[in-house]
Amino acid sequence: MAPMALLGDTHVRTLSAQINLAVLLDECGEVEEALELYSGILSGCTAQLGATHPTTLTASMNLGVLLQEQAQFTDARTLFGAVVLGRTESLGVSNPQTLDALMNRATLLAQCGEKELAKQQLETVVEAYSAQLGPCHEDTLMAKFNMGIVMRELGQMEQATPVFASIATELAEK
Repeated sequence: MAPMALLGDTHVRTLSAQINLAVLLDECGEVEEALELYSGILSGCTAQLGATHPTTLTASMNLGVLLQEQAQFTDARTLFGAVVLGRTESLGVSNPQTLDALMNRATLLAQCGEKELAKQQLETVVEAYSAQLGPCHEDTLMAKFNMGIVMRELGQMEQATPVFASIATELAEK
């Protein structure tokens, strides 16, 4: 029997299973189906669990990433903002899940041309990831990489060079 029949379509386990299905649909290139499913999931999560429930925030983050990939930047930015706020309030600003949301928002800002703001947010993310996870953790290195790219796009080569050099050093030592 399907999870929806057992638990109902707004039960947290059903919603989590639907998130997994939406991820799979996206990975298989079924973007429209994934977008539609995520929209339904987000409505169900918000109604049943509240806007700041971890499952709701996960659905919001995943939908935001998919919208960003589809160049629907305004909607993605709104979702990322809600996730950053929700995770900051519930988990704290230095929690890795909050930092993931901040990094996603920063990469979106860079993509939308707000590179100085993106750089500032990425600097915060790099500093916090380094403190929480260590300087060689893959999330720290990805945030550094994104920050280096933004610096390069801003023409700040003198700042970007040591960032990329530190990434190369840390990867060589792994």
